[in-house]
Amino acid sequence: GVVCCEVKKGVDQTLELALDSLRVFREMAGRKPLPTIIDIRHVQTLNREARAVYCGAEASQVFLAMALVVAGSSVARAIANFTLTVMKPNFPVRLFATMDEAKEWINTYPIY
Repeated sequence: GVVCCEVKKGVDQTLELALDSLRVFREMAGRKPLPTIIDIRHVQTLNREARAVYCGAEASQVFLAMALVVAGSSVARAIANFTLTVMKPNFPVRLFATMDEAKEWINTYPIY
């Protein structure tokens, strides 16, 4: 299936939280990467180390493709754009204004 998650309001994404989140995603994905939607509209901060985790080689084993919902938050959009420009993940990532748009795009990827 498709994995969906929402970052809680006011959460600071640190290295420790990113590693823990990736562990949870890995448990859900099992052996095959999954299409994933992450709602980051309420993210507070995302430090450099956390960005590296979410865009690194280990993440490409977990995420088949990632749709980021960023509407309503200039902070989230800036973080997402910066991350995608600098970190260049090894899986497709797109930004969306709504959950419906994200679902439409992510559903173009195969579900195992």
